[in-house]
Amino acid sequence: MRMADFLSRQDFGRISVVQRKFGNWFNIWMTSGISESDLAEAQNDDEDIMNLSGPYEKLDRTEVNLEVIRGIRTCSFRGGAKLIIIPESLVIQFLEYVHGLNHRGVNQMLKEIYGHFYINDCKERVKDFVWHCCQCRKFKSEKQGLS
Repeated sequence: MRMADFLSRQDFGRISVVQRKFGNWFNIWMTSGISESDLAEAQNDDEDIMNLSGPYEKLDRTEVNLEVIRGIRTCSFRGGAKLIIIPESLVIQFLEYVHGLNHRGVNQMLKEIYGHFYINDCKERVKDFVWHCCQCRKFKSEKQGLS
């Protein structure tokens, strides 16, 4: 039996459950190196998340619903989508994944993040991340030089 046929017929039960609960997270933990257990552990190790202090004070409001699903902490604002809270210790690795091999710009990265993930000061951090990407800066300067 060819490998592709074998894999396409497998029931990856646990993966299916994760994909239904956290559609976007499924793609990220399968390819970024951040596993579901890494995320849960990093959230639990982050005292600011656990105490809703520091950068996570914004989540300590009545209009914010906090929930733990399969060990992963999520938040939703006024009944909106459940956002997976990305702890400070994983923000850079997460942004590297979202920026990806295509070197997405700020708007494309924000489109990927908003509605699925919560990162404190997300827009500013994404801008800063893209600004400090050497390849993006080089490409942008070359592109502007050709204009």
